[in-house]
Amino acid sequence: MTADNAALVAWTARVAQATRKLLPKGGDLAWLLRQSMHTHFQRLAVLPVFGLSRGPVRVLDVGAGTGALCLDLAWMCGPEARITAVDNDAHGLSLLRDLAAALHLAVDARLADAYALPVESASQGPHAEPLPVPAPRTAGGRARRNGPRHRPRRPRRGHGGR
Repeated sequence: MTADNAALVAWTARVAQATRKLLPKGGDLAWLLRQSMHTHFQRLAVLPVFGLSRGPVRVLDVGAGTGALCLDLAWMCGPEARITAVDNDAHGLSLLRDLAAALHLAVDARLADAYALPVESASQGPHAEPLPVPAPRTAGGRARRNGPRHRPRRPRRGHGGR
């Protein structure tokens, strides 16, 4: 399933506008709302890979947060899709519900733990898992660590050493 460029641009503008209105309510999750706006096009580019189509599909988004992924899925799959979003953060789900309402999308947002999902277990459709991201490499091809390297040092003589 693909959407034409005009539809993608219009959808992105709607999401950005709705998200900006929610930023004051975001509190400690405002950073996540901002990040969702900045990664919007990447999500839209990857979603067609999962083979979902418009119509009566069922999608379960575990760890939905503020709903960036499930809202895009609801838009792409259409009003017949049944989207369930699960997260253990009530504030994030509240923001998700507000965004869904502002965007006129039907998403069933449920407060629950990922290890005790409040949904039936008969689903066997396509599922999304985190994509493996290769570690950054140095110029020599070796994997680079994130952040500065910390090596334990021995105390210098006269500074707590022996």
